[in-house]
Amino acid sequence: MPSAFSRVLPRNYLESLLRAFPLGWDAKREYRQPSNTVGPYYIEWDPGAGPYGERWHRAGRDDTGVLLTGSAKAYHPIRIAQFGLHSHARWCLSRANTDRVAYLAQARWLAGNVRESNGVAGCLLFDFPWPKYGARVGWISAMAQGEAISLLLRAAEAEEDGTYVDAALEVAQPFRSDVADGGVVFRSGYGDTFFEEVAVLPASHILNGHIFAMWGVLELAAVKPEPWLTELANAALNTLRRRLELFDAGYWSYYNLLGTQSGFRSVALLKYHAIHIAQLRVTAALSGDEYFSMIADRWQGYAASRICRRRVLANTAAGLIPGLLKRDHVGHGGTDLLELLCAQTAETRAHQGTESGHTHPLCP
Repeated sequence: MPSAFSRVLPRNYLESLLRAFPLGWDAKREYRQPSNTVGPYYIEWDPGAGPYGERWHRAGRDDTGVLLTGSAKAYHPIRIAQFGLHSHARWCLSRANTDRVAYLAQARWLAGNVRESNGVAGCLLFDFPWPKYGARVGWISAMAQGEAISLLLRAAEAEEDGTYVDAALEVAQPFRSDVADGGVVFRSGYGDTFFEEVAVLPASHILNGHIFAMWGVLELAAVKPEPWLTELANAALNTLRRRLELFDAGYWSYYNLLGTQSGFRSVALLKYHAIHIAQLRVTAALSGDEYFSMIADRWQGYAASRICRRRVLANTAAGLIPGLLKRDHVGHGGTDLLELLCAQTAETRAHQGTESGHTHPLCP
């Protein structure tokens, strides 16, 4: 019998092969620069089929028009939020009532389906597991919460309805709590604040999920400049800037900071490498920090290099065995490389401090 996860997101082996070993390397993620209003969302998705499509065009809907996913007809909060953001962006251009109805259906579902979980309010729960990351039924996601905030703020602006802002504030509540306490924020103890796409421990620190979540918090802080939101958004942005090099393989970007116990790490699929580049360009505009543009230029250069492409294919091939044996899964030896790095740094600096007679900070 298929697992609950495979019924929600069934694997298409041909498309999986094309994502892992692409025939072409020209995949780019369309993006929009921020404006003075929340406006159309920054990233665009392909609603169709193919290796990089979301298959929204054939996905089921419930009686209220909310997106359903897979043969399980599951409510997938991330896909619902992204479909809503896509529909809102279409409506901004078309003013078609079908697009308005679509984004409002997704926004209303997100606003109406927050729950308290482990003592944390405002959670959007996933009713299926994600075995790779050790996430059991009922897990939550900073990415889902952040993208829901972004959609609700756009519904509030378009409909001139402040109740959607109130809903966005409710959806933001899991950002008040650490993952260990039932929330979506990972704090390393060394000055890092990561928003976890899969809010379980050990943390995986998925790059695109952190950025999508951060945009939602940044947008809400601009609408409701409460000190805790502003401080949290700044901490997440500073962590991204400080730790972005950890996602750079020297020839490609990494998807997350999870590796095998032997230290092997798979680089991001082309789809996510393209998303990373677009996200960094938007983040540069949002923050006014050209460092993010510089890294985007570097990663775009990797994508244009035949040598880098060959190294990506070699890395992907080398990762097949660890992937099949699940050595990169948190339940089978997957390692949080950020924690490992900080522990090594702490040990090194403690040793240096002992030798010199001085103490040092644990981590830069």
